[in-house]
Amino acid sequence: MGTAKTQRNGVLRLLSARAYHRILKIARTIADLAGAADVEATYVSEAVQYRSLDRAAG
Repeated sequence: MGTAKTQRNGVLRLLSARAYHRILKIARTIADLAGAADVEATYVSEAVQYRSLDRAAG
């Protein structure tokens, strides 16, 4: 497996620029709530799940 940054970039490159920034913003918020200095792959993964739920509901 690659580093968290490599994994994050692999997932996010499949998205539009707008979706990319929205997910990063959500991931940054999750990292802040967790008290983390950096956005890790787990936070990005969680953010993608939240966005998926948001899109399914709306």
